[in-house]
Amino acid sequence: MRNEWLAVSAAALVIGATALFFGSHLAPRPTGDGHIMRLVHEDPYAWTTSAVVLMVASMGFLFGISSLTSLIRGRGVVLGLVGVFTIAFAAVVLAGFAMQLVLMRGLSVEGGVTGEQMAAAMRDPLQQGMLKVGFGAFYVGEIALAWAFVRSGTTPRWVPALFLLHVLAVVVAVVGKVGFLEDLPSILMVAAFVGAAICANRDDVSVQRSPRTPVG
Repeated sequence: MRNEWLAVSAAALVIGATALFFGSHLAPRPTGDGHIMRLVHEDPYAWTTSAVVLMVASMGFLFGISSLTSLIRGRGVVLGLVGVFTIAFAAVVLAGFAMQLVLMRGLSVEGGVTGEQMAAAMRDPLQQGMLKVGFGAFYVGEIALAWAFVRSGTTPRWVPALFLLHVLAVVVAVVGKVGFLEDLPSILMVAAFVGAAICANRDDVSVQRSPRTPVG
């Protein structure tokens, strides 16, 4: 039964990461100026697909992130659990953002709310704070998982390296405003979670290894 659950959970994680990849391209990253809400107002029906994909991503991470606990051992337990719980929290925030897109679409179509009014609502400090906390939790979770995998020695070195490279690529793309890096972070993120899910679903995952002995 445990192996079956691992397979289902790992598959859900892959689905969640893939859906987040597509969702990040369908819906631009929030910048704090309310531009997403203005786009929702201009073309509300185009955001239904985006909201559904982001919700699928959220559910995939919530059901799938537990599969990675099988890779957390020894000195990596504390960091690993921090990573799992912070990514789960980020998935909940992502689900809230998806539902917010649906709500804003409804207000735009049925409530007569203008794009500027929705943008102003999104600039509310509480709204902005929750979104930033959600994004931050996801990145913190990736860093924690990366170091946990290094300490546990249950994955090849390239898996934690991809997690760290994803966070680094996001920082470079945002801070440095490097346009050609816009797609790279998403690709690294998907590759990292797919690699981790494959490792979690191996037949020998239950075999105890030395914390300092990498696999592969």
